[in-house]
Amino acid sequence: PGGAFQPTPSPDGRYLAYLNRDVRGTRLLVQEMATRGERELAQGLDRDRQDSRSPYGPHPNFAWHPDGGEIVIAWGGKIRAVEASSGKTRVIPFQADVDRPASTTIRNAKTLDTGTARTRTHRWGQRTEDGVLSEALGDLWLHDGQGGATNLTDSDALETSPVLDPSTGDLYYASWTDRDLGRVVRRTPAGRLETLTRVPSQYGSIAVDPTSDRVAYVRGSGGLQRGTWLSNQTRFELVVRNADGEEHRVTEIQGQALEYANISGKIPPRVQFGPDGETLFFTEFLSTGLVLTRIGVDGSDETVLYRFPHAVDAALSPDLEWLALREYHRSFLVPFNADGAARPVSPYEGTSPAFRIDTEDGGYLTWSPDGETVGWTRGAGFYEKSVSDITSGPGSSPDPAGEWDGPRVPGSTAERVDLSVPYPVATPGGVMALENARVITMNGSRDVLEGATVLIRDGVIELVGTNLTIPGDAERMDLRGATIIPGLVDAHAHPHIEHSALHVVEQSPTYLSGPLAYGVTTMMEVYGNEYRDGWLTDMLQSGKMVGPRFLTTGSIIYGRRHGGRLRMFRPIETLDDAREQVRWNKDHGAVAVKDYAQATRKRRHLVASAAREMGLDVLSESSSDPQMNLTQVLDGVTAIEHSMGLTPFYDDIVDFWRGTGASMTPTLLVVYNGAMGEGWFHQSDKLWEDPKLTRFVDPMSLQRIRLTTHLWPDDMYAWEMAGDLRALDDAGVPLQVGAHGQMFGLGFHWEMQLYQQGGFPASRVLELATIGGAIKLGLDDQIGSIEPGKLADLVILDADPRETVENVQRIRYVMKNGWLVSGADASPVWPEEGEASAPYTERGRGND
Repeated sequence: PGGAFQPTPSPDGRYLAYLNRDVRGTRLLVQEMATRGERELAQGLDRDRQDSRSPYGPHPNFAWHPDGGEIVIAWGGKIRAVEASSGKTRVIPFQADVDRPASTTIRNAKTLDTGTARTRTHRWGQRTEDGVLSEALGDLWLHDGQGGATNLTDSDALETSPVLDPSTGDLYYASWTDRDLGRVVRRTPAGRLETLTRVPSQYGSIAVDPTSDRVAYVRGSGGLQRGTWLSNQTRFELVVRNADGEEHRVTEIQGQALEYANISGKIPPRVQFGPDGETLFFTEFLSTGLVLTRIGVDGSDETVLYRFPHAVDAALSPDLEWLALREYHRSFLVPFNADGAARPVSPYEGTSPAFRIDTEDGGYLTWSPDGETVGWTRGAGFYEKSVSDITSGPGSSPDPAGEWDGPRVPGSTAERVDLSVPYPVATPGGVMALENARVITMNGSRDVLEGATVLIRDGVIELVGTNLTIPGDAERMDLRGATIIPGLVDAHAHPHIEHSALHVVEQSPTYLSGPLAYGVTTMMEVYGNEYRDGWLTDMLQSGKMVGPRFLTTGSIIYGRRHGGRLRMFRPIETLDDAREQVRWNKDHGAVAVKDYAQATRKRRHLVASAAREMGLDVLSESSSDPQMNLTQVLDGVTAIEHSMGLTPFYDDIVDFWRGTGASMTPTLLVVYNGAMGEGWFHQSDKLWEDPKLTRFVDPMSLQRIRLTTHLWPDDMYAWEMAGDLRALDDAGVPLQVGAHGQMFGLGFHWEMQLYQQGGFPASRVLELATIGGAIKLGLDDQIGSIEPGKLADLVILDADPRETVENVQRIRYVMKNGWLVSGADASPVWPEEGEASAPYTERGRGND
């Protein structure tokens, strides 16, 4: 019991020393090989790493003295010699003065949008006779290419998957509301709308028959009625609708199988009629990866034509000459052959002739009707390039003399249309005075004001203090007995990593409104998604969605081609490779990049160098690999994300880290090398009966934690880790609070409690949760404290959080950017009162 590891035979082969963990901790034992007799030589060694993956084994190596009399091993911050016969231990004096050059820590100040912003992310860009069609802010837009744009739908619903019938001018698209779910709509050139479907579900991948009035589309195949989230549906059906309105199901389509955090294949399936109108081509994910299949419109002769082991998208040209495919964040042209050989294709592996489309390529691949031009969408731009230029001209590799922080990617020869449209950042007009409250300012001197007033004008804090003169037009709120703290900053968030394979997003995501109700006014998504995150930022800033301020790293810079999360690999061998990958994230609105599981220090350093050039922070996944983490800190990364799975922190580590400016966001809820901290809270309360939490997570979904593994206090490695983090904190190493997306906002409070249970004073935890997070994100001159000139991000509590951080859960109101919402359900309170929107999981499921 407790495992046996690091087996090390004595020089004469008579004894075997090894390590083991018993109920007291890690210990050193020796076994006599002839008799199998064992004895314990030392107990209380540093905690081994059996609970965590480590490429270096579960414990540092140890060795026998050449004469076999002693075993040399380190623990307690000392090198020790243990006498093999008696267990008597002596310290071997050792000290080394080490001077290591370190790169300057990357940390960039950022500016939040105020007043007017421009859209960051457009989706489904495509060329039409009248301009470029795209979707942004939940509406469909027609762009004239000269900076002008017309909103074609301007509805309360969220529109997706647009396609224009060039022969009639009819516009087809999918529409979603949380009340009625999804449908397919036809919009005539005169603006008349017709609903084409009867089954409420999520829809997408619409295709128009070039020979008739038939349309095809993909529909979610059940699931929503059974409680499956939009983002977790993997089964779909391909449906054809005839001109008379009759539907028939052609076949089933499989999305990428659910696997934690593997979101690369969450790309809408391709559906396309053949030139004769009697054949359909579609993509889906099988166990071997993405495939392209041909099938008769009547469901006959289903044949797999191509297999793409590493690609996530494949768009067939209308003339059936080419495939445009997306593999490892790059796009290629591959000649098409319809002989049904089911041939595997991977440009990365060189299994087929392939032409890189452009250095500034992107997603939502599309074709001109004649098959002569490829189009794609990248951030807020629509791009086009002819097949002849792709197959014969330059542009397949970066220009070594190019400027990577310029308006275009070096080496790109594609034509670009700017799709961005301006929109007002939602800011309440008017004045509000929050009076007679205790105000924990988190300003430079950490002032706490009693009986104070916070005066807010147009979403900005104007005055803070006592005996203020209140303007006559102010809305006054007496908060006698309440405490006001700055808005909470979630420095490591995954509000919901998964997203719909059809790229449908609900109108009222509770994974955003929940954190806001729990006091989180700003969050940093550190495992992002280029097809959703910039879009969410626009929706939240415009006031079309309710939730915290949202920043993102975009897609992780992933370094592995094996194991889990296949197809997320980002190939990096040169600095230009790294620049290209980092620029992709920046073009989709990222303010940082997440360096994740890079196999070599060279690649990690290339990513850091490219990010430094482009003004992006670098947040590095610890992967529970302390040896790697120390080189990351040395190379200038902004922060290590997650704990290293290493305790205790001895003086050498503390001094080393103190010499840099790197942060750590430890996410104790999912601590490495021990029981995850959130397990303590799963067993402590009947969460499925929590009246606030169940407004955001349905009670049945919470049943998954009902039969949790019981944890005793001495199982709580998260507390031990938190206790050791105090050494870093005392040395001035910046720490923050990050909830890792656990439990829709409630997890942030659990994370604060884990800090406190590890010995941090409540007042210090509150600093880490507010101004500490703002400093890490480079936003401390705009948020994180209650000071004049800063944005009005506040939490109003019915208890003093300095007594215990559990009091931070006693939320009466939350204010973000001047908007006041209820702490019970994030419903609007000021400047107008209203009800919280019901999520789609509670109503309108229809027959799905």
